[in-house]
Amino acid sequence: MAKQLPFILQGRYFTVKGEIDQDGSVNASCKFCPNKTVKGHVHATTNFHKHLKAGHPTAYTEFIATNSRKSGKRKQNEIRENVSDETENETVKGEFFGKKLRSTKEQANQLIMDYVVTDMRPLSTVNSEAFKSMILGLNPYVGPIMSRETLAKKIDQSLFDTKKRITEILEKTDYVTMTCDIWSSSNRSFMGVTAHVLDGNNRFLPMILAVRRFKGSHTFDRITEMIFSIFREYGLDTNLEKVRAIVTDNASNFVKAFKQNAKLTIEPQIEEGDSDTDIDFQEGEPDNIETTDLHEIFDTYGRVGLVSPSVNISESATTTFSLVCEDSGSVNHALASDNKPGTETLSDNSDHVHKFPGEGSEYELEMYLPQHFRCCSHTLNLLATTDAKHALEKDLNFRRALLNVRAKCQSVWNSLSHSSKNNDLVMDVFEKKLIRPNATRWNSEYDALKRILECQQAGKLTTVCDVLKKPRFKQNEIDFLIEYVSVLEPIAIALDMLQVEDKAFFGIIFPTVRSLERKLQKLQLSVKYTKALVGTLLEGLKQRFPFLCGPPSLYADYHLATSSHPYFKDKFVRDEDKETVVRMLVNEAKALGSKQSTSEDIVGSELLRSPQNFFEMSDEEEATIQSDEMKTTRVEVLHYLSDSRKDLSVLRHYPMVELVFWKFNCVKPASVPLERLFSKGGVILCPRRSSLADHRFESLVLLKANRSLKI
Repeated sequence: MAKQLPFILQGRYFTVKGEIDQDGSVNASCKFCPNKTVKGHVHATTNFHKHLKAGHPTAYTEFIATNSRKSGKRKQNEIRENVSDETENETVKGEFFGKKLRSTKEQANQLIMDYVVTDMRPLSTVNSEAFKSMILGLNPYVGPIMSRETLAKKIDQSLFDTKKRITEILEKTDYVTMTCDIWSSSNRSFMGVTAHVLDGNNRFLPMILAVRRFKGSHTFDRITEMIFSIFREYGLDTNLEKVRAIVTDNASNFVKAFKQNAKLTIEPQIEEGDSDTDIDFQEGEPDNIETTDLHEIFDTYGRVGLVSPSVNISESATTTFSLVCEDSGSVNHALASDNKPGTETLSDNSDHVHKFPGEGSEYELEMYLPQHFRCCSHTLNLLATTDAKHALEKDLNFRRALLNVRAKCQSVWNSLSHSSKNNDLVMDVFEKKLIRPNATRWNSEYDALKRILECQQAGKLTTVCDVLKKPRFKQNEIDFLIEYVSVLEPIAIALDMLQVEDKAFFGIIFPTVRSLERKLQKLQLSVKYTKALVGTLLEGLKQRFPFLCGPPSLYADYHLATSSHPYFKDKFVRDEDKETVVRMLVNEAKALGSKQSTSEDIVGSELLRSPQNFFEMSDEEEATIQSDEMKTTRVEVLHYLSDSRKDLSVLRHYPMVELVFWKFNCVKPASVPLERLFSKGGVILCPRRSSLADHRFESLVLLKANRSLKI
């Protein structure tokens, strides 16, 4: 019987009195206080634990340590004896506070891996004796805990499954938007790439594609190579058309990467009298002439949009090829490839002819990168920092007042950063911490100045300055600070709105910037000290967001994204442009609807298995059908615009408008997802784990960030 009793009842701490009841009830006397009898159960020893812990803590500590070792060894030996290698993962029974539970070793290992990844614990956690004791104490029947090496293999397999799942999602979706940035930590740089798609409920599904080690200089060509290698890993290198845009900050290396590697179109311009079917050579041509396949040239050198100088294709070519940079048509200011369309001629006056093989007059070669969009939040932050500095040169009075106020604020912030005692003094007086500006965080100056004004409104600012032994603020300086913060407030609110990850669609940009412009225009009429600042911000706003003044047809992406969003529709469009926007929305809805109908017909129609040219209609009949479809689309668009409902679910009643919404609102307005991703990476790659291997760091970040995906 003693061997069947729990360790705590085997005589060292408690002695069983009398017989054990059939249901397991037992009375036991404490070895340290013999007159004390404790009632309990052989399968639920909680009462014995409580008595030992409360009355004899030293003995309880010894019991915990001894029991963990004995229990772990005993249960592992029992499992090894009773469970063969072939059936080690089969379900076994365990006990937890007297309750039966069922678990497997594989399930336990999966839970352990989830714990390590989710809580960002070191992989060596599984080698910790305390961790092993905890797991075996909860359920000793799961067998020996896996080693660090086994955990690493499970992480690699889980990463493979996650990437496979992401690839499947990207294959099924029509549109995807990406964000990209470079982050440095522990003297190492990493490129982060995220992807977002819209699900059936018009909600963003975020996915992390890579946090790849970026060695060497952050030049535009190396950035291009890294992005394209990640595209290739997920099968996007051959499906660039579904990538609506890549969102980055305004860094010059990213801007140049997209400018130099924009999507190119190769349009052969065949001269009259030349054949466009075969490669032709004129009489008298040398027999040993070396011919070059243009497809091979573009496959080899097309990635950077240039032909290698060592390949002389123009020496024998009279056919002219123009490299035309496609205007993505809409997001002109935001695209890094916003150059005016131009051409380069790759030919000279040679007599020998190389003609492009195959039929057709237009050949497209997908280059490295899709269209580029600059992070709207980062652009607004530049407006509030870089552009605002120009106001200091325009108004000396504003410059003097701002520098004086900033100097006093900075002296307070410096005293707090250098002394914990000063922070305690401020907490005693104000009962809140004063926020210090951070150059890497948007709105940090606004938040810091606003907190100082809160201290002033509470009547504590003078006392704070006194306890810190800093100069007090004068009343005119307080008035200036109030007005200065009121000017920064609309920008801060706009930044916060653009950073709401699950609700910030591309269509929010135009209304946000338009509202910001109107608020600044109102402030310009009422401010006293900051007229130069408001004027400078308005100028910078128009320069950085030219769609505010440009025609809708030139910035179609913004207007189509906004007008297809039920909350905004055409409310922020100027009256003279509303009919143009309606016409654009109708045309786009008609085009997308026709494309979808064609795709469905090709998949599902049995008639199309017959010769495609057998069924024909006259031109008048086709024109009538096209006209009727256009009228139907226009009626749907007008009904949608007059619908008072603002939630996204209303799009289900307007399927053609919903197609426009999916295409133009799948783009994220800001690269905020990457900021959150890098925050998670900073927790993992902390100073104590600075030696973590690059591939292991990427594995941990991707598994943690993508844990919501169903594998």
